[in-house]
Parts: sequence; C-alpha cells; structure tokens
Amino acid sequence: MRKNFVTLVLLIVVSFVAILVAVDCIAVPYLEDKQLVVSKAWKEDTFKRCMMSNERLTSPPGLGVFRSKNIEFPEKKTKLKRLLVVGDSYVIGFGLSNINNVWWRQLQRELIRRGYNDVEVVGVHSFTLGNTASQLDQVERWASKYHADAIIWGYQPSDAEELQGPRYFIERLSPKKESAAAKVVKRTMRSLIPNISQVLLSLEDRHYAANAIGSPAIGYEDSKRDLLLYEGENFRHFNGTLERMHKFADRTKIPLFIVTLPTQTAELPEAHIGKKSQQLFNEIEAYYKTRFALASKAYQSNGLKFFDLTDAYLNAIRKDPQFAGETAAIRLATTPPDPHPCSFTTHLYAVEVADILEKNYPQCIGPTSQVKEPELKINDCMPPSLGAFKIAPRSYILAFPTNDHFQLSMPIRKPYVQLNFEMPGQIKTIKLTGPWLRKATIWLTAVDPKDGYDRELLHQLPEKKGSQLAWDLPKEPWTSQINTLRISAEIKGADNRLNITF
Repeated sequence: MRKNFVTLVLLIVVSFVAILVAVDCIAVPYLEDKQLVVSKAWKEDTFKRCMMSNERLTSPPGLGVFRSKNIEFPEKKTKLKRLLVVGDSYVIGFGLSNINNVWWRQLQRELIRRGYNDVEVVGVHSFTLGNTASQLDQVERWASKYHADAIIWGYQPSDAEELQGPRYFIERLSPKKESAAAKVVKRTMRSLIPNISQVLLSLEDRHYAANAIGSPAIGYEDSKRDLLLYEGENFRHFNGTLERMHKFADRTKIPLFIVTLPTQTAELPEAHIGKKSQQLFNEIEAYYKTRFALASKAYQSNGLKFFDLTDAYLNAIRKDPQFAGETAAIRLATTPPDPHPCSFTTHLYAVEVADILEKNYPQCIGPTSQVKEPELKINDCMPPSLGAFKIAPRSYILAFPTNDHFQLSMPIRKPYVQLNFEMPGQIKTIKLTGPWLRKATIWLTAVDPKDGYDRELLHQLPEKKGSQLAWDLPKEPWTSQINTLRISAEIKGADNRLNITF
C-alpha cells in the first residue's frame, strides 16, 4: 500500500512538472507571439537591442552630437540648412534595431519627401543624463560650432528632473529589497520555467510599483514622480534651466522651439495587455494633458515656444485600425517590453514638426527643389560589429557573427542580423555569397508609400542552400520602398565574411 502511494505521488509530481514544462515551452511562447503576454524571448531580445544601440554610438565622451560608424556630422555644414534635434534616448535610438526609426531621422526623410533636399537634420543628446539641464549643456557647447539654423527640443515629462549634487531632487523608486531565500527561489524558477517565471516576476514588479507609497528615502514610482518634478526645489531649479535656455536663444539668435513627444503612460506596455483601446487612449490623454500643461506654462513663462503634439497623436491612434483591440499598447511600443515609441509614432512626430517648420520657420529649411532618387545605401546595422563595409555601390562585406548571442531573434524566433537603409529604395535582386556559407533566409520590410513609414511587416524570401545565393524579388509595390533587410545564415568554417549585393 505504501509503495503504491509513493508511486502515485511520484506520478502526480512528474505529471505536474511535465504540464508545467509544456506550458512554459509551448503555451507561453505561443501567447507571446499573439501579443497576449510578454515573456523571456522578447525581454532578452529587447535587452540585446538596448546594448547594441549603445554600441552603435561612436561619439567620444563629452560629444553630444550623434555619431555612429555610418552616420557622422562634421562641424562644417554639408548642406545649406542644418537643424539640431535635441533629446535623450529619443535621439540616441535606445532600444531601436533601426536608427532610421528614431524621430529626427524620420524628420530628415519627411523633409526630403517634401522637397527640402538642402536641409541636414542632426541629433544632439546628453551623453550620460537625459534631463533638459544636461541637454542644454550640450547645446550651449555645440550649437554655434555646428552652425545650427534652428534647434528643436523634444520633451517628455521626466525631462524636468534636476540634480542636487550627484543625486536627483526627486529620486526614482528603488528596487524592492529581497531576502536571500527569495533570490534563490527566483533563480531556480528562471532556470526551470524561464517563460512562466518572467511573466510572474513582471507581475510582481508592477504590483510593487503600483502600491509603493513613495518617499524621499526610497524614491517615487514614475507617474507620481513626474508630477513632483513640477513642485518645490526641483521646479525652482528647472525654471532656472529654462531661464538659461531663453538667454541662450536670445544671445545666439538661433530659432528654438520645444515639441512634446507623447507615447504611452509611465507603465510598461505589458501592463495594458487586455485593456480596451479606448480606455488606454483616455489614460494616455489624461496622463499627458496634465503633465504637458505644467510644462507648457513653465516654458512659455520663460519666453520659449512650446508645441504640444498630444492632440495630433491621440487623433491619429484613435483613427488607425491597427491600434483597435486589446493589444494597442504593445503595437504602440518599440518592442513589447519597451515603451519607447514605434515607427508610427516617430513618423507622426516628424510630420507634425515638418508642418511647424513650414508654417513658422520657413527660413530655417530653405527652398524646395525637385525630389532626387536617393542612393540605396546601408547606414546602420545590428549588431554594429557586423560592419557593413561598402566595397561598391549596393555591395557590402559583412562580418557575420559566429555566435547566436550576438544576433537578434524576435519576432522571427531565429537568429538574424539586420541591415538598415538610409533612405528606402527599390531592390530587384539580392545576392549573398561567402566561402563557408551553407544556407540563408532573408526577410524584408518596406515603407508603405501611403502611410510614409515602415509598419515592420516581414516579407520572407525562401531559404536557399549553397555558398552563392540569389533571390529575385516579386514585382510588387512594396519592393520599391525596401527599408530593412534581415539575414539568418548558417556558416560552417573559419571565414565568416559574407558579401551582399542588391
């Protein structure tokens, strides 16, 4: 009897573990692909994107002008007009697998689309801190040297934060303190059921943040902190920063204006999964209207031009059917775990700012001319170590990563590298060769001519085997506006170099 009982218990335990593993390995990834949960795969891939986007930068310490391997701006103008776009992660492209989806690059494309071919848009960022005060330090240092014709400042509610010595006046919420036993349990969960544990631990983190009362000792949750920035000592210092900004504009005579960059609330996108889109949009409206009203008053009282894009943003997302339903928050994000704005939103910023420039600052963008057919060239890649060394027009050498760890995987769920084009263009044929290349698959995304931005819909080309591969693209409208190219390849040998021609 005892033996039968022990056997029964073991069977129950084994069955439970088997079900748990099946749910972890099959059910959770399936739900993640349906945008109903955010789990390990997207969390890890987003972390890679963030690390790679930092590696993309080649700016020396102290230089706040954006610089990467394939994007550089000399101090001397290369075009008649030059605009400086100022910000933090919204300028750096933190977490973006394509730098051309950042909003100042979208502005460059939009101005070219409208015929402003002699305008150069340059990103300026604070190298370590993201607040307005540190951004102003960079602008004061570089605006005149880089011969700016206008300065456009992107604004988010947290940009009002100010420092008292090495610390902020209003600190962010400190992580939850955990016992040694709790840390062991979590490590065990992550190793046995990584997908389920990621979902559960994210729920715990959100519960902690939502219920934290906040205090000067432990800091404040972001949505509460944003409002506190407009009070007390922090606000007094922020007003001092804005006064300094006004004096700079008055002294240099460079036209300067601020635009708000609304996206989502302070919560992560996954917190809104299952929420009706109209409810989400109402929350976004309440969140930004309150905070941007405070900012608008502060900026305008210091004699600074302030344009709020919130209404334009809300009107656009409410009309677009892709944001209907209960996954709107995920679709509005760069990736499911990352609340930075998606290409739809950064393109909207660019269109709105182009309108502002045409209406209020036409002297800063100069005359229009006939739109020229741009050269199709790579100006960004993931990982940055891929290189993309140009050897001829439309032909590049790639140092393909030998380890999956240095490649992205989502949403394809296969290791791949990504090539990004400075301007979208037509591709008819793709050739990929390498001495040790065994097989490869290619995915493409394109800019929709009607919408003006890349929806990141993947067009897959068939897998091919061999060391000299070629694909003929279908004669379809999307092939005239190719924006990105993803390659999943198998290389067996010491030489990992590939040559791609398109």
